Amino acid sequence: MGKLETKREGEPLLQTCETLISRREILELKGDSMVNEKFLEKNFQKPPKDFGPVPFWFLNNDLAEEGIDWFLQELCDKGNSGVFLHPRTGLEVEYLSRGFWEKIAYCIEACRKYGLKAWLYDEYNWPSGVAGGRILREHPEYAQSYLDYRRERVEAGKMVKIPVNGRLITAVAVSESGDRIISLRDKVSGSLLEFQPELGNWNVAVFTERTNSDLLFCTTCAPWAGNERGYLNLLSRDAVQCFINYTHEEYRKRFGRDFGGLIPGFFTDEPANYRGLPWTRNFLDEFRKRKGYNLEEKMHELAFNVGDYVKTRCDYFGVVSELFSEAFYGQIGRWCRENGLKFTGHLFEEEELETVPRNHGNVYTALKEMDMPGLDWLGVKTGYEEIPLIKAPCLASKIVSSIAHATGKRFVLCEYGGGSGWNTTLMSLKNVVNYLQATGVNFMSSHAAYLSIKGLRKRDFPPSHFVQEPWWRHYATFSNYISRLSYLNSLGTHVACVLLLYPLRSLWAEYTLRGKTKVFEDVVKYFGLISTALLRIQRDYDILFEDEVLDNLVRVDGNYLRVADEKFRVLILPPMTTIPAKVLGVVREFYEKGGIVVSLGFLPTNSDTKMNDPQILIDVKSIFSEDALNGEKSTNSSGGGGKSVFIPLPDDLKSEGLEKILRSLLNSLVDCDLSINSTHNRNLIYLHRSVGEDDFYKTLARKPPTLVVGMNRQKAYLKVWYINSCW
Repeated sequence: MGKLETKREGEPLLQTCETLISRREILELKGDSMVNEKFLEKNFQKPPKDFGPVPFWFLNNDLAEEGIDWFLQELCDKGNSGVFLHPRTGLEVEYLSRGFWEKIAYCIEACRKYGLKAWLYDEYNWPSGVAGGRILREHPEYAQSYLDYRRERVEAGKMVKIPVNGRLITAVAVSESGDRIISLRDKVSGSLLEFQPELGNWNVAVFTERTNSDLLFCTTCAPWAGNERGYLNLLSRDAVQCFINYTHEEYRKRFGRDFGGLIPGFFTDEPANYRGLPWTRNFLDEFRKRKGYNLEEKMHELAFNVGDYVKTRCDYFGVVSELFSEAFYGQIGRWCRENGLKFTGHLFEEEELETVPRNHGNVYTALKEMDMPGLDWLGVKTGYEEIPLIKAPCLASKIVSSIAHATGKRFVLCEYGGGSGWNTTLMSLKNVVNYLQATGVNFMSSHAAYLSIKGLRKRDFPPSHFVQEPWWRHYATFSNYISRLSYLNSLGTHVACVLLLYPLRSLWAEYTLRGKTKVFEDVVKYFGLISTALLRIQRDYDILFEDEVLDNLVRVDGNYLRVADEKFRVLILPPMTTIPAKVLGVVREFYEKGGIVVSLGFLPTNSDTKMNDPQILIDVKSIFSEDALNGEKSTNSSGGGGKSVFIPLPDDLKSEGLEKILRSLLNSLVDCDLSINSTHNRNLIYLHRSVGEDDFYKTLARKPPTLVVGMNRQKAYLKVWYINSCW
């Protein structure tokens, strides 16, 4: 136990970020150990260039050659390691035209000249998929469609009239008790359904297929843009292949010789289902082929909690996830790897549990197809601060880094800082970089470096990481800071003792397009609270995805749960209603062999194939108890030394109350890896990575307090590397 002063005279920039290195035993450094430590320290002092920031380079003017050379020289001098060539608002050369390719060729050669990697971006503006509108113009059959429904309650003797907008799929009435279903197809005339029941109260739903008619940035904001409405059908292999032909293949024809070298990979940006529920014209056929029954006969269960709605919704979103993965992410990822490229990018709202079912189906099955999975971090507030419109800010980086850890991906990308405005400071940028690195990010993509800020361009989600900012002259120091963090964060293996289960099937089972239930809202709310509380009490964790278990990436290893190269002593189940039987079976095995299982809020009773599944109930009772199923606090232990705890959560629980519960509980169950005593504990965060004989602890704080650091090591010595120092 020792005292660590984290603020020093003359320290540049802002809040603190220090790296503590603990050697696991007191030993004399010689031989390989000495070489290893000196090698690490040398690279820490001057990290390899590849770990520097890689900004979005906004290609947003006429792309004159003299401007390009000057621009890239500036970026190189300030420590950037590459650029994403990003056609953007204000681009004066028509996207994918002959002139465009000539300009891109010059940009790539200029990157070679200045020693910068030339990463490719697969669209004009965003979201990716329509080739600047060309696909919508030339192949309207590939436009995104979606499943929509209107629902109304009608009483006996009263008339209900519901407009039918789009292609009718089915119309049904469900008795209020849920035991009677009648088809209302014969009640539809033209574009109107009229229904007047003689007896009883009914819930009526009309399901239609509609075409997305949104006006998105990918077809606007340039003199040549056609303002086409709509988006790409991401569930169609043919549609995505068309996108690949228009974009990826055209780059390959011209620049394929540099793939895997000067050109490392492709970035895709915010592909998603943007309206209603995911759908494609042949969805019913695909569903029947994969699930063995006619979804049309059960479609009302997507709107109402009746019948086998848990199974129907899990089956529906399961097929959606498979189609997304196979058509878009899998197809593009495979093309990239076949051509020697890395596939990277990020999803739309990957952190928002509330919209994941309709936007993507499953973030895990999408992101696992990327060679460098990524996330988007708008603004410069950290995950410890309230961010408008984002319920659980910390989730994006923890979700993506956890998937990377489980699937063996070394790097996690973050597009950060977009939209924070022209008054953004290096201090605020450094704060968010600290937070992101402490939650698993190690490839920083700055949003953005602007070729021009003329006219509309200056409103395109600034700031600019370039000469337009008064702090640009200091940017080399900032780049070196990022390089050190990214270098250290790419070494060895992430270490944490806690796994937090992502409640995907519960989200699927409780999701409706309109009218969210309290159960659904609680699943979303408490997962966010738990994820943030764990970081606030310095209990780092990874998120466990149900599909990792289904993909056989998880196994019980003694009294640990092993996921790839990491092993965990504690598994936390957030409030859940539904869990695959195989997943709960692994949880039970872990508990029986000595693992620690904690459940908060309420326990699952459904599998993804059956409501109140007897096997789920048996396993839950075995791990916890009958009392726990009834919502009462309980503890249990197994013959193999396992422990379980169930704690119900009050409706009015706030973050600090949950932190108190988790701190007390976890301290009673498992030793702390690193304990930090400070008056600013709630604003501290750390990340632990194991590299050979060394343990690296990155400690970060929003204020520079004096820390008392304790490590769970019997014999160790401590070194402190200051990330801020100029060496």
